[in-house]
Amino acid sequence: IYFGPGSAGRTKFTHHELKDGEIIDLSSQYAFHVLHTPGHTPESVVYLLIDKTKGNKPLKAFTGDTLFIGSCGRPDLVGSIGYAAEEMAKLMFYTLKTKICTLPDDVQVRSYGT
Repeated sequence: IYFGPGSAGRTKFTHHELKDGEIIDLSSQYAFHVLHTPGHTPESVVYLLIDKTKGNKPLKAFTGDTLFIGSCGRPDLVGSIGYAAEEMAKLMFYTLKTKICTLPDDVQVRSYGT
């Protein structure tokens, strides 16, 4: 079981805490490149499918709760675990600007509803 960065101590079962930039091999050709994308939750990640035979060319981004069609994940839902909505909104803005919008134009983005 994989969880995003910062999840340590929040689960009571064995898991692997991912790191930003970590590579998860899927086959001799494909792997996931982990992008830490805090904003909706502190430990949110995007899995970027890369082709290892083409110099780690990014093919698809699986965004989970980070993106929706025409929107992004709400940053105001983690107040119960000590994060202010304003703090999470700043993280989401940073994530969108530095991680999502910098993906190559030909990367297919998969989010809820796509």
